[in-house]
Amino acid sequence: QQRPAEVAASQALERRVLANPDIDIYECGRQDIRAGIIDRRVLATLEFLAASGMKPTVTSLRCGHGYLTASGNVSHHSSGDAMDIAAIDGTPIVGHQGEGSITDLAVRKLLTLQGTMKPAQIITLMEYAGTDNTYAMGDHDDHIHVGFQPQHAVVDQQRRVEHAEHVSRERLHLRHARVARELVHQSLERVHLGDDRL
Repeated sequence: QQRPAEVAASQALERRVLANPDIDIYECGRQDIRAGIIDRRVLATLEFLAASGMKPTVTSLRCGHGYLTASGNVSHHSSGDAMDIAAIDGTPIVGHQGEGSITDLAVRKLLTLQGTMKPAQIITLMEYAGTDNTYAMGDHDDHIHVGFQPQHAVVDQQRRVEHAEHVSRERLHLRHARVARELVHQSLERVHLGDDRL
């Protein structure tokens, strides 16, 4: 659940992206943004590319994209966490891939995004050594797919980590309590033995 300040910030970001003349978005995708169903990381990435002089043309957000990918997995598009970019600064992705191409330059710019802004998927015809989020797929000859891990999955992972830490603390506490009980028991035994000798 977003706090009021976060909602206001998201809405301001949506308005900026929709009003930015350097970001070209198909009409159905603009409706997705107006409806507030596109993740802020997707929108911020569009602003980042535009500010870097790479004017993106977006041809797929959630609207118009299938629920499943070609391989049968649930698409990040379906949750508003992905976009397809078909052109950069008016140059189409199709026919412009490979080292030194406009696609290559855009991917390398996207790879500078780190932390919470790091995409989980950057899919083109190219894969980049030393990266864990670039994938080469033959059906991505005409666009750059940029996808982020859905926020609920990120929250679930955080909860799993917190639960594991909680369990670890509880086990440590129980271990300490057991040791303390054993020390008390030993002390009582020594006192008892001492009484027997009197």
